[in-house]
Amino acid sequence: VMMAAICSVYGWILLKQLINEHQLSPITANGMSMLIGGTLALGHSLAVEDWNPIPTTNIPIFLECTVLLIIISNLICYNLYGTLLKRYSATFMSFAGFTTPLFTALFGWIVLGEVVTWPFYISFVIVFIGLLLFDQKDLKESYQLATLSKVKST
Repeated sequence: VMMAAICSVYGWILLKQLINEHQLSPITANGMSMLIGGTLALGHSLAVEDWNPIPTTNIPIFLECTVLLIIISNLICYNLYGTLLKRYSATFMSFAGFTTPLFTALFGWIVLGEVVTWPFYISFVIVFIGLLLFDQKDLKESYQLATLSKVKST
């Protein structure tokens, strides 16, 4: 799990470089990474899983879920994430990923009627304060860079 988290963050750093330094659009960069990652995942599945005759038993539900996953995750969310990398640092965007449990709890409460306990609220407040502090630091650094570049150009 730790290696997956490290690789995920490193992938976002590379995506930011592709977008900002190599001038690729987020859609192109995401498309290339999804194609490469999907090919590697399929190869891994072939190597370690039983395909007898195929890896799924309910084809219609599998296809429906696959299409929804591609639209929501790959087309909407990852491209939004890539676009946000133009404005925010990869570190901030990774840190913002800590808000995922908030949405999990919110949807669990709305859809399933789950009870959200007080430790969750405390952790949410801590993460929210951290995001605010980090964002203020990023804004201050970008202002300093803009001021420095303005001074150099005159």
